[in-house]
Amino acid sequence: MAYLAGAKYTGYLCRSNTILICKAPTGVKYEKAKEWRIPCVNVQWLCDILLGNFEALRQMQHNRYTVFNLQEPFAPNQHLVPNLLDAWRVPLKVSSELQMNVRLPLKPKQNEPVIQPSTKRPRTDDLPTPIKKLPPELTPVVLFTGFEPAQLHQYKKKVFILGGNIAESPQKCTHVIASKVTRTVKFLTAVSIAKHIVIPEWLEESFKSQKFVEEQSYMLRDAEAEVLFCFSLEESLKRAQAAPLFKVQLCLFTESYIAIYHHILE
Repeated sequence: MAYLAGAKYTGYLCRSNTILICKAPTGVKYEKAKEWRIPCVNVQWLCDILLGNFEALRQMQHNRYTVFNLQEPFAPNQHLVPNLLDAWRVPLKVSSELQMNVRLPLKPKQNEPVIQPSTKRPRTDDLPTPIKKLPPELTPVVLFTGFEPAQLHQYKKKVFILGGNIAESPQKCTHVIASKVTRTVKFLTAVSIAKHIVIPEWLEESFKSQKFVEEQSYMLRDAEAEVLFCFSLEESLKRAQAAPLFKVQLCLFTESYIAIYHHILE
């Protein structure tokens, strides 16, 4: 919606932001916006602008835009869309016969099998054989994160064709393929272990070349997340490989932590 209105969107808050759209008057961003004197409005402000009320740009302090926790925050202002609502005010004449046809479910024909949509994920046991076998030290062990099952299945096939392996867990991966930085256990664990975190284009280019290509040109760069979480992914990878976290540390877990020991260890 912000892009449609011609605005520039950022997933983080900094002093260069000119307005903060929030659901409720709580949170770190809201407190910082108040401290930096950045106007805070509800989503109705953005909705009104999209509907052509450009006066909202000069009315950020209006009561309509400073009331939060709305039950229907995206409800349009009826005064701005009268033409769209006219069609809903005129009843449609529908015959009783047509209503009955709509309500009754269609009966399957005799001897016609009923096909149910499959809810199973694509299987990986029919993956093709690799074009060549790589030595263990040169075989990428790939971990995927943030992809849909169907897309993931295709990516896995390409990895196997190129002679790579799929990581069973983040602790065993050498490469992570992701489209963006995510704060998941899988991704954060892989940052401290993987040699490379790359974008999907690395795999696509490797598949075109019929071999795993150099990773440097395809390293994941997510400027928005790095600003938001105050870190550098490239520096984090270098630091993790130079001095792995807890490498020379000896940790003791007391009885109260035994139940969640495996999660802490990961």
